[in-house]
Amino acid sequence: MPNNKETIEKLSNILEKAEVFQREGNIKECLKHYKDMCKEYEDIDDYCTASYFYKKCLDISKRFKNLEGEIAALIGLGKCEENVFNINKSMEYMEKALNVVFN
Repeated sequence: MPNNKETIEKLSNILEKAEVFQREGNIKECLKHYKDMCKEYEDIDDYCTASYFYKKCLDISKRFKNLEGEIAALIGLGKCEENVFNINKSMEYMEKALNVVFN
């Protein structure tokens, strides 16, 4: 991740907004900002950090019973695992997403 000041400020702002929205109970906006964090890290092929933020999305979605967010987080985790060639783990996440959809 480039550590220039603009990049750090951008990530800091996204993260701050996500946390504020979470505290306010605005889960849709919270998840949107955490997904923005995921994308920032996916764009530079840092799938470990992207997975960390997808897991945050998953935890928040489960806590607030947001099935759409849960499915999106599981798919994101699956894609991250696929990108680092953890195919079995990727399939597990994708199967979990399908289970959420069909249960």
